[in-house]
Amino acid sequence: MASRQEKSVPAFWPVLILITIGIAYFFSNFHRFSLGVISADLALEFNFDPVKLGLVGSAFFYSYAFMQIASGFLSDKLGSRIIMTLSCLFTAAATFWFSYSTGFSGFFASRTLTGLAVAFIYLPALALVREWFGPKIFSTMNGVLTAIGQLGALSSSIPLYLIVSSIGWRDTFRIVAYISMVLGVFIWLVVRKKPGTPEERTCAQQEKKQEQNVWEISKPTFRNPGFWATVFWFFVHGGVQFSFQGLWGARFFELGLDRAGEKAALLMAIPIGCITGAMLLGILADRLGRFRVLVGIGFAMALLWFMMATIGFSNTRVILYLLCFIFGALAAGGYTVAFSAIGVFSGKGNGGFLSGINGCSGFLGGAISTQMVGVFFKYSSFGNAAGFRVVFFIFAAVCTISAFLLMRLNRNLLKG
Repeated sequence: MASRQEKSVPAFWPVLILITIGIAYFFSNFHRFSLGVISADLALEFNFDPVKLGLVGSAFFYSYAFMQIASGFLSDKLGSRIIMTLSCLFTAAATFWFSYSTGFSGFFASRTLTGLAVAFIYLPALALVREWFGPKIFSTMNGVLTAIGQLGALSSSIPLYLIVSSIGWRDTFRIVAYISMVLGVFIWLVVRKKPGTPEERTCAQQEKKQEQNVWEISKPTFRNPGFWATVFWFFVHGGVQFSFQGLWGARFFELGLDRAGEKAALLMAIPIGCITGAMLLGILADRLGRFRVLVGIGFAMALLWFMMATIGFSNTRVILYLLCFIFGALAAGGYTVAFSAIGVFSGKGNGGFLSGINGCSGFLGGAISTQMVGVFFKYSSFGNAAGFRVVFFIFAAVCTISAFLLMRLNRNLLKG
């Protein structure tokens, strides 16, 4: 009976599912970084100071972070299909709300709901990739999923700028809301569980029993300082990446660029770097060891922020584009390798739980960093240019600390 069910699935169906959930992850990344392009419009139209702008930007990451563990848990209980369908429909509602907002409370609440909604995309999508493609090519297919998601980040730069310049940011986000509604319906029609054999169903039942003891399984990991050093590394690098790429990078570029198109071009260089770095650094991690690569990324990121602080706009645009590209490569590569490294600490039945903790840490770092940069600019005595230099020096310092702790507390894993 099971074999007949498996034969009834068309050969193209797994690819269709991958494309469908990839599009959903595309829009998840679009929402994550779209605020940077329209931040100047919001600040001008609604007279937002840096604190209010930072709060609106951080609202997304706070709700996204705190939903990471729940996302994996509910997708296991209810299934990826219903979770991702509801996620798209709630995203549509939140995006409509954002497009009609006229004050701080509306923007803050709608971005909070958007972060909450799209938080239920990536982990359910990973579960589907694992289910339909199996462990042998899981990393490859996850790389495809990540690449599609980074195209969403890419679309939130120059493409978004061009559309907003043509029809305005409100109509742009309304179109995105309509697309999310259609996508939710399409996910419901396309996504299915892979027909399984009796042996596979028995393994699934055993895994569910193991999940009941997830806290007991995880206690040795929680006592391992190397695990927390890895989580802290992702907290720091998530804070640096999401605050700069999601909001404050656009504000920094406005200081030295006369044309908005140049700002969007620099923002586009980051996701191009992300697509490249996610693949290349993942391959490098398999050859040299995940923790070695993570430590290297940490120190390289610290050097990059030191260069951003000292060079600024005093050099050619080409140098700035190159730095943005390298930043994206290091950021996405670190994202990919960090989740892989967490697997070293997991046992049977708690891998998703530990990944959820790591994901929560990274996006919580993004939320706190986005907000604190806004507070810094409002209450510090530095001008904008000098203020960004201070911020970049702080970024360099915390990246150095996180890399040093990771190296010291995981010395036995540096070859793993």
